[in-house]
Amino acid sequence: MTFQETIESGLKQMETMLGSKEFTYDGEVFKCHVGTQTVSSVLETGGFDETQTIVLVVRKSVFDDGIYPQDNEKIIYNEVTYYVDVVNFDATDSFLNIVLKKTK
Repeated sequence: MTFQETIESGLKQMETMLGSKEFTYDGEVFKCHVGTQTVSSVLETGGFDETQTIVLVVRKSVFDDGIYPQDNEKIIYNEVTYYVDVVNFDATDSFLNIVLKKTK
C-alpha cells in the first residue's frame, strides 16, 4: 500500500467514525469531516459582526473530475450556505482543507 493509499484509508475511517458528514458543491454531494470550527465577533459601527469559520477535510479522490472548489464559491454544509475562503492542498497530495466562512 502506498503512502497516499494509507492516508486515503485513514481519512475514510475518520469520515465513518465522525458520522459521515457531507457538503454540497456545484450540485453534487461529497463526503468530508470537519477539522475545526470557530465563531468570532468583531465590534463594528452599529453592533457586532459575527463570522463563522469551518474547515472541511476532504479526500481529493471524491472529486472524480479533478475540479475542486475555488475561492468565493458557494458550499452548503448542514443546510447553511458558506463561501470558500481558501483551499489548501496537503503535502502528500491526498486531501484538501477547504476553509469556509459565513458572516452575519
